[in-house]
Amino acid sequence: MTINKALWNKYTISWYLVDVGTSFTGVIGMLYFSQWIVIDHGIKEVWYTAPTIIATVVLLLTSTHVGWIGDKFGIHFRNFKWIVFGTITSLLLVILSGYFLGVSGPWFALFFLCFYSYFYQLNLVPYSSFIKSLVGEKLYGKLSGFGLASGQLGSVVGVLIVIPVLAMGGFSGSPRLDAFAIMLLLFTLCVIPALILLKDKNPKPQPQLLHQSFKQSLKNGYNEAKKFPGVLPLLLSFYLFSDAIMTAILYFGIFLEKVLHVNDTTKSYMYLMVTLGFSIGALLAGWLSDKYNRKKVLIFCLIPNAVCIFTVAFVTNVNLAYLLYLILGATIGSVFVASKSYLTSLISVEKQGTIFGLYTFSEKAASIIGPLIWLFVISQIPGALGYRVALFVLGLCTLCAIIPLLYKKKVDTFNQ
Repeated sequence: MTINKALWNKYTISWYLVDVGTSFTGVIGMLYFSQWIVIDHGIKEVWYTAPTIIATVVLLLTSTHVGWIGDKFGIHFRNFKWIVFGTITSLLLVILSGYFLGVSGPWFALFFLCFYSYFYQLNLVPYSSFIKSLVGEKLYGKLSGFGLASGQLGSVVGVLIVIPVLAMGGFSGSPRLDAFAIMLLLFTLCVIPALILLKDKNPKPQPQLLHQSFKQSLKNGYNEAKKFPGVLPLLLSFYLFSDAIMTAILYFGIFLEKVLHVNDTTKSYMYLMVTLGFSIGALLAGWLSDKYNRKKVLIFCLIPNAVCIFTVAFVTNVNLAYLLYLILGATIGSVFVASKSYLTSLISVEKQGTIFGLYTFSEKAASIIGPLIWLFVISQIPGALGYRVALFVLGLCTLCAIIPLLYKKKVDTFNQ
């Protein structure tokens, strides 16, 4: 068995490590931070949700413009560098607020969480813009699959590190916040190679692009997307299933606490099942996307994802939940890899920053609507049933994501 050097070299490994690092803070860190805010300090979920919504509104106004700037001036690497710096700085302020500002600490932490949420989400634009510079067209799916699978490996490592910290009660008296602090350190270590190496793979500038304002960026971005058949239906589909998946991840820990009433150790093991499944699904979908019709692969991945969300919403047996979370993770990993591979195959290298800005726009717009749907449902239906119904509604969003992909105006480009 030989190693494919196109997929495994110092540049691609540094790119994979970024996914590993973001899983530490964006997934494991937020899993425990959400409980630190809502459960440990009794702050209502609406206040925990507010920073993400505020950050996402700002992101929607800027993500396409950041992508366009990267295309025009060839500064995707510079954008990546400053976004990573902003992520680390804001996250450090979140943690320091929790440690040193007493009773007001959680509120200051939520304030700085706005900045962290913005930079964390914005990083997807320059990060994704390196794909076409790293590998050829026939490897888009595998590269995306290895990247997301690497992120899940990071989640597994993060959970395994956090479990003993939680078991011994942390080192500051606030174990859930301690877990978040450890994740920050691991994130910083993981992004260092990319901050050194990816400069060599920075996409070339496109000086022929005309100047445009922030306001024009989104409009012009969609005009550019129209030139690539299949892109707009994919972006709409991506919005719908991201609405379900991102919201479910945001409230993962709280759902388990309120519905299945499990402790933090059990939550950690359940999350390990999700990440194991995610890795399997990501690798499988990456291979299938490069081998078969990319759009059909995405559609066939969305169907079991919706069914699994419906099932998880009403499971009552904890042992059965372990198996269901494994399957759910596999379906989540497969739809994200299949969609990114499909989109990359549809666009040109000159417009990748702009289109991935729209891709980020579609995903993060879901970070507003999804949590609002969740909060509305649990406010109308009391108790555990409200959480179950909220998750069921998210499953409907995933099912609806198939509809745009069935639209066919003309033959899609490249090797879908």
